[in-house]
This record gives sequence, structure tokens and C-alpha cells, in this order.
Amino acid sequence: MTSDGPAGPAGPRSRIADFDVVRPLGRSGSFVLARSPQRLSDVGPEIVLKVLAADAAVDSDGALQRVSAALRQIAAVRSPFLVRQIEVGRNDGLIYCAMEFLPGGSLAAPASQLTFAEVLRAVSCAARGAHDLHEHGIAHRNIHPAGVILHADGARLADPGLATYLNPGMTLTGRLGHPHLAFMAPAVLAGQEPTRASDLFSLGATLHFAASGQTLYPQVDESDPATALPAIMSSGPTVAAGLPGPIEQIVRDCIDASAPHRPKTAGDLADRLDSLWKR
Repeated sequence: MTSDGPAGPAGPRSRIADFDVVRPLGRSGSFVLARSPQRLSDVGPEIVLKVLAADAAVDSDGALQRVSAALRQIAAVRSPFLVRQIEVGRNDGLIYCAMEFLPGGSLAAPASQLTFAEVLRAVSCAARGAHDLHEHGIAHRNIHPAGVILHADGARLADPGLATYLNPGMTLTGRLGHPHLAFMAPAVLAGQEPTRASDLFSLGATLHFAASGQTLYPQVDESDPATALPAIMSSGPTVAAGLPGPIEQIVRDCIDASAPHRPKTAGDLADRLDSLWKR
């Protein structure tokens, strides 16, 4: 992850609850790196906080309970392909979600240059993380390159769509942090509930970005969600020219719900990717 980008809901705070903020992470403005308090010393010296404005919730009194319940469900899924979710709390007008910190960066901003095999392995790991959630009846809701966190043995999938439990519609406006519209399935953008199938679209879009450096909507400026959303909804996805044939086919199979060879599960997608990078 990188430290550039606008201030998010946390603003220029030096402390959130009992976490000392070190610096912002990523471009969304919703993540900060913080020092772990003594009570969480087993997690490691540093921790990541995702910070949401509590007043953005439909029902602020029940917001913390909804997010906490969702996090408990996600945290109960034991998987080497998921970033560990630690706790949810509320402090001074904010709801924060604490998770483990991995220093390898993300597919959006890797700490070091990746080989193509490492890119494919990272997306495969993300797909396996999504599959593990799906097998427990949970849609991830928010798969995108910045949420695929790299480490020495591949990657882990982070940033589950907890904000959607506060106010589903508002996640598309930017009020709950910068939305990753170009990686959301059209059905989700149209207001339908996220599913295993919509996560598969997001994995295909993430693979496309990791392999080409472009989103499926290169003509759309995502910096303003209010204009980006209708632009994406009125145009179809564009697969970049020059992708290796097998990668292009996998991307197309993931983003087209009617594709005859669409992976049936995220695990099937991971198997297809593994067959490429393990050659």
C-alpha cells in the first residue's frame, strides 16, 4: 500500500481509540497504519485500521452492531488467503475495523516489482480467499487490486465490504471512502445484493488491472463517483488489447455471466490461474 491520497473519514488524527496513527495507507483515504496497543501485541507491532464515518450509517445506533456481526462472521472463516480481521470499535464519531498489517504492498501498489507469475499467483490467492468466504455463505463485496495484499508466499484478500452494512447506497457515492466502481459487477452497481457471481466479476476485473495496468473502463474518471457511476453503467467493459491469450480468456469468462466457460466458483478460477503460473 502507498501513503498518498486524500484524507478520509479519519482526517489528520494522531490517535483513534487506543491506536497511535503512523500514516495513511492507500489512496482511498479510509485506511491508516497504526501501532498495535499492548492488548493486541500478539498481532504484531503495527496494525491497519479501516475508518468509516459513523454518521454515514442509516441507523447510527445499530451500525456498530451490524458491522461487528459481519466481522465476526468473516473472522470465523479460517483461511491462509484472508487478511486477519481483529476487531470493530467506535471512537469519536468514527467506526474503525482493525486488521493485520502485511508490509508487501498490494496489487495496486506493490512494495517491489512483481513478475507476471507473481501477479497470477496473487490473484489466485485472492480467488481462494473469496472461495473460502463463499463456502461459508459470505460474499466479499469489495474485491479490487488494493485489497489484494502481498506477502512472501503470495497474497491475502483484505477489505471485505463492511461499509455496505452501514449504508449500501452510500458506498457508491464516496461518503464511506472512495468506492472501487470499476471493479464492481454491473448488477451490484444497479443495486442488487453482492453474490458469489458478482465477486467473480470483481476478480476478473482485478486480474485485468493486474495484467494490463488498466481498468475495464479506461475512459472513465473514477475520482468523482457521481459522474463515474452513470458513465460505467452506460458503457460496457473494455478488455485491453495485448493481453496474453489465456489471461484474456479468463478475464472475459469472469466478467460475462453468460460465458460458457465461466468458472463455476472462485476456487475454479484459482485452479485455472495456478495452471498458468506454475508451468
